[in-house]
Amino acid sequence: MTGTLVSGPAHAVEPGSVHASHTPTSLAVSDGSEFGEPYCESGGGASVRVAFVTTAPEGRDARISYGVDGTDDYGSVDGHTDEDGYFAVNVPISEEGLTVATVLWDAGFRNSDESIQWVYTGDKDWTFPEECARTGESQPDPTEPGAFDSLDPARLLDTRVGNGAPQTAVAANGTIDLQVTGRGGVPSTGVAAVVVNVTVVGAATGGFLTVYPSGTTQPTASNLNYTPGQTIPNLVTVKIGTAGKIKLTNNSAGTIHLIADVAGYYLAGTTVG
Repeated sequence: MTGTLVSGPAHAVEPGSVHASHTPTSLAVSDGSEFGEPYCESGGGASVRVAFVTTAPEGRDARISYGVDGTDDYGSVDGHTDEDGYFAVNVPISEEGLTVATVLWDAGFRNSDESIQWVYTGDKDWTFPEECARTGESQPDPTEPGAFDSLDPARLLDTRVGNGAPQTAVAANGTIDLQVTGRGGVPSTGVAAVVVNVTVVGAATGGFLTVYPSGTTQPTASNLNYTPGQTIPNLVTVKIGTAGKIKLTNNSAGTIHLIADVAGYYLAGTTVG
């Protein structure tokens, strides 16, 4: 199995040094593992986003191990967190058995030989999604209606720097109308829905985020819940609305910053969501 690095440059650590231990008291409550929802790859196959996330300054070392349970088909990717506190890998889900992923990080502990003593933060397993299974017929390629095309993650929104919206925090109960089509590898036309990883940064108060198509009424639903001061992401599939846009509404009494990275899109022709 081969994982795709999402963020954080890979670097080597000594092989055989993985050692899961009790989480130290220095591990902040907001530091730990994050597991996305499985998605189908264009042309067949399935993957899931797995990440180590932290509120600490960038550069924390982490390792994501993954493979097929009960076999020798295992691998890992090592790296360190980026400026947003993430180190993430797109892990392929096997059709041959239960796929397991484990997230570990370097808390500064060392073994007697000075190798890293990795600290466990979480694990999860997945079976191959039936809707992604290959059949006797060829899978639709990314030009056919209803096909999903995955993209290298591209940032469409960051209110901290003025990307995709004004450089200011989103006001209490405020909404951003985000242009999605024609950006980050998403076609200008013919797109039914997009898959975006949305992140709330520095929430002033607790609340929830709702992501929905532009030109529609906000649904009574939450895509992401947050607490004061929290930085937290979630993977969302949302239909494209009027003029190729989506809306993100801050349902709280305080300000938040928002980040949105596109991970793929569905071509028009099939109802999504």
